[in-house]
Amino acid sequence: MAVTRSTPEDREHLRERLAHLAAPRSRSAEGFFLGAVSAVIVLGLCLVYRAKVAGFRDPQQAPGARILNLKTLSSPDALLPYLGFLSDPDDRLLASKSIFDFVRDRGIEGIADLRAVRIPAGRIEASHGLDYFASRLRDLRKITGTAAPAVPVFDAAQLRQIRPFLVVRTQGKFGRTVLLHSLLFFASFYAVHLAWRAVAFQGDMLLLPLIHFLAGIGSILMISLRDPLRDALLFPDFIYGVAAAAGALFFFSRPDYDRTGLRRLSYIPLLAGVALSIVLLVFGSGPGASEAKINVNLGAISFQPVELIKILLLFFLAGYFADRWDLLRELREPRGRLPGALQGWNVPPLRHALPVAAGVAIAIVFFFLQKDLGPALVFTSVFLTLYAVARGRVLGALAGCSAIAAAFWIGYLIRFPATVAGRVAMWLSPWDNFVRPGGDHLAQSFWTFAAGAVFGTGLGMGEPQSVPAIHTDLVLAAIAEELGFAGLLAVFVVYALLIHRALKISLRTRGHYTFFLGLGLTLLIAFQVALISGGILGLVPLSGVVTPFLNYGKSSTIVNFAIVGILAAVSARQGAPEREGSFRMPLRWVAGLLAAIGAVVMLQAARVQLLQADEILVKGALVVQGDGHRRFAYNPRVVEAAEQIPRGSIFDRNGIPLATSSRALLEHHRAGYQRLGVALDKSVEASDRRHYPFGPVMFHLLGDLRSRINWGASNTAFAERDYNARLQGFDDRATVVRVADTPGGSLRPVLKHDYRELVPLVRYRYRPGHEDVQRILSRSRDLRLTIDARLQKQASEIMERHIRAAGQQKGAAIVIDAVSGELLASVSYPMPEAPETAEKVDHEGLIDATEGKREQLLDRPRFGLYPPGSSFKLVTAMAALQRRGGAENQVFQCRLLPDGRVGNVVRGWSRPVRDDVLDKAPHGSIDMAQGISQSCNAYFAQLGAYVVGAEALLRQAEAFGIRVADPNSPAKLADALPQAAYGQGQVVASPLAMACVAATVSNDGALPKVHCLQAEEDPPAQRVLPQEHAKLLARYMREVVTAGTGRSLKNLEIPIAGKTGTAELAGKPSHAWFVGFAPYGGEARRRIAFAIIIENGRYGGRVAAPAAGEIVTAAARLGVIRSGNNLEMTSEK
Repeated sequence: MAVTRSTPEDREHLRERLAHLAAPRSRSAEGFFLGAVSAVIVLGLCLVYRAKVAGFRDPQQAPGARILNLKTLSSPDALLPYLGFLSDPDDRLLASKSIFDFVRDRGIEGIADLRAVRIPAGRIEASHGLDYFASRLRDLRKITGTAAPAVPVFDAAQLRQIRPFLVVRTQGKFGRTVLLHSLLFFASFYAVHLAWRAVAFQGDMLLLPLIHFLAGIGSILMISLRDPLRDALLFPDFIYGVAAAAGALFFFSRPDYDRTGLRRLSYIPLLAGVALSIVLLVFGSGPGASEAKINVNLGAISFQPVELIKILLLFFLAGYFADRWDLLRELREPRGRLPGALQGWNVPPLRHALPVAAGVAIAIVFFFLQKDLGPALVFTSVFLTLYAVARGRVLGALAGCSAIAAAFWIGYLIRFPATVAGRVAMWLSPWDNFVRPGGDHLAQSFWTFAAGAVFGTGLGMGEPQSVPAIHTDLVLAAIAEELGFAGLLAVFVVYALLIHRALKISLRTRGHYTFFLGLGLTLLIAFQVALISGGILGLVPLSGVVTPFLNYGKSSTIVNFAIVGILAAVSARQGAPEREGSFRMPLRWVAGLLAAIGAVVMLQAARVQLLQADEILVKGALVVQGDGHRRFAYNPRVVEAAEQIPRGSIFDRNGIPLATSSRALLEHHRAGYQRLGVALDKSVEASDRRHYPFGPVMFHLLGDLRSRINWGASNTAFAERDYNARLQGFDDRATVVRVADTPGGSLRPVLKHDYRELVPLVRYRYRPGHEDVQRILSRSRDLRLTIDARLQKQASEIMERHIRAAGQQKGAAIVIDAVSGELLASVSYPMPEAPETAEKVDHEGLIDATEGKREQLLDRPRFGLYPPGSSFKLVTAMAALQRRGGAENQVFQCRLLPDGRVGNVVRGWSRPVRDDVLDKAPHGSIDMAQGISQSCNAYFAQLGAYVVGAEALLRQAEAFGIRVADPNSPAKLADALPQAAYGQGQVVASPLAMACVAATVSNDGALPKVHCLQAEEDPPAQRVLPQEHAKLLARYMREVVTAGTGRSLKNLEIPIAGKTGTAELAGKPSHAWFVGFAPYGGEARRRIAFAIIIENGRYGGRVAAPAAGEIVTAAARLGVIRSGNNLEMTSEK
């Protein structure tokens, strides 16, 4: 009789099979939990679908809708109405044909695909009459220095502009796609459940419902992360991956892993893993421009071998530790073989400990070669934890962790690999770093978490799609935004249940092999969750590992489902409780470690989402931008909230729009613009987000919001910048800070904003009636300036004509209301030729202008500083009248000097004072009236030296903001007091300051406060001169025009009082000045004061005075000057 021999394990296995066959466990509990989870997922799918389609109209069901479906594009002509950003018809036609050909030949899945539409250079050159694309081709060749092969049809701004009017699918198509793929998703899980029932599978009842929940959340997020009508959809591929993964789950749940050949041939998986690693290192590539080796592409198929490599290595480790765990615990290396420092430690035999060191070394080498942080961290963490469990001690594991940390730190210091060094740098300083690209990656994560707060925005109602890599690295952040801290906590509870269940399964396995295999797989899931969640919350450097069951990516999904399948197989063959004793305590320590990690992660999430949510929501990140410069980046949700507030328009004093974001407003005033000679179709582009119909004429008054050119300059007064808080409806407390683009590099100015006022707009963006939202939206945002656009335009034309007639290129004119101080016109010439585009200048507009641009950008009337020449004699006269009574009667001599010039010598100064070279006859004995009308330098030099003195002249000049010495002190002024008294020496003044001098005389000695914003009450004037002195000087200024150096204006219909100035320069022609006010005399209801300078124009009376006369005449014709004595002319309103 034959005798059958069997091992105890064989007999135990037979008993288990017979027990299972005799009393199979029902899977009703699994079915119940699966159904409950499915109900939750269906609710989530309904909510996200409703949110995503809300507000959209089906372009096929909306007659006359301005939405174009690119999938049904029939001809290029259908695109023409949507290409309004191209002003030239030939450009539009070429662009429409290129887009049509692209869509027809290559297809389109999302509007973003249009970024790939390019027009070959040869086609552009062969097309005659092109404007935009010919210019773009020239610019590209100039920038690159080579022949550009093609020109993109769209830049980023243009694509954003056209995007709302284009779709690639209808709402009905989207709905059908969601429905069909949702059915496939549910069918995948229920197929596994039914298959397990069919084969009487005895595995764990909770594993399938738990991953059903997590994958369901993932599918909901994949729907939420894309525009349903305009973007390439993520969820179909995600669900295809889930369907394939469900098959893998069932397949891997069937073997008895204690009985497979892998148990005995554990080196086979090791060899396979090494082979795949070599393939990855040789043929692998990174996502985008990353240097990390992650993907292997085989034709149209792309997969990530690292996911499979980790599983293969775990099969090897399970076999290795199953055979040696007791040896690692019980045996010790003889002390005589150990170094002296280690002889007191319990060191296992080196032949058994060597794999630990080798494993760590291999992980480090693989890390450096693959140039990726994630796989090395995950696998090393799993490996060292398994070793600690097998050994029953943690010393070796801690040593291995220290070696890995040291390797990463060395890599950071030597900046190799660059990707990992960048991630560590970003982790060390998430809000201020030099990482490029993606230095704001961690900041984006923080912003996304902070946006969710307690309960989130709601499924499909957040804006996680604005975050780079949100569907891969930052998918947990998307959950935090849409479901809030509460939803994130729920997801972590499910992860905790899954990990707890898996640890319990591992502990109760039948054999040591499946114990280590189950534990390794459990740790693989746990450490992936820990590393990615800790990374996106700033607890550890970002590692790029996947988020199990939530992440987009078929490879990782299939592998993670396979892991659950293996755990399910292990759970179906549990051992006796007495086998648990050897590993119960180590597993408790592992469970405690994982629980502690989870607690730290949730505490950090609570800090970001609850305690400091508002602060983090609006915090700026100083990072390197696409142009290589570092600037502050801000939460895109906050930026979008700011952009949703319509920026106010800027009007002139008569209600004419000077700057607006509303094309409709411009059209409403089209007739008024035509009367002013402004052609809207030429002066504004429909594609501009801000319109300036007067163009360069208003640049120095308004600035240019589109480019923000010169916004960082202190010598500017742009209304768009200075009143930005009112125009945008909130105060962003913009400040200029200086930063370096590279460590240790030179500093450059950038703008820093504080958007804390906009927090309610983000928090309550779906509750527009909320009181905090209304408090912001109801603010008045329009701005009315004191500028008269009619006068500004005419004064600009007058100045340009006179400057060119003088053969010069620079000049300025400023006109103010002499009583109220309202700024009426301010002309700076040359003006910018054309507003710069945002693509040609620094984003913040804070870069230094080129030499050619500086002359155009200087605001000469308000910030230009010039020697005022004889126009300053008015200030000296004011000081003299207040210094000594009867000073107007003081007589001084103007005589013939030995060299034939006229002038005089001032006592105490050896240098003679000379009058103009054209003055051939001395003025003789003259008083103040004659000194002003004849503009006698000798008179005012003596008046300043003998009557006024340095201290009094300095004090009088300071009242108008005029500097008379450098440094501006009496002692320094005294060195050149005679010259300063007639506006030479070190005296410098702006045209605005000199206009204020004239206004003070006109206003009976009261200096008006100049302002450009209309207010109900004008700011009070400051008394700087007694009324009788002002009237006296006004009469003298009138005599300048009637009988003195400004007599070219004596026959003007509007009586002008003024003072000429010829400011001498070393080695250059003199500046020509004329300052004054009009009308003189009578009971004027409004007088204007003005200052005109034509740089290097030589004589003020001959060059500047005629320009002033024309500006005064224009002001009278426009009704700007009004008097009670019929001094005004016919108004051209």
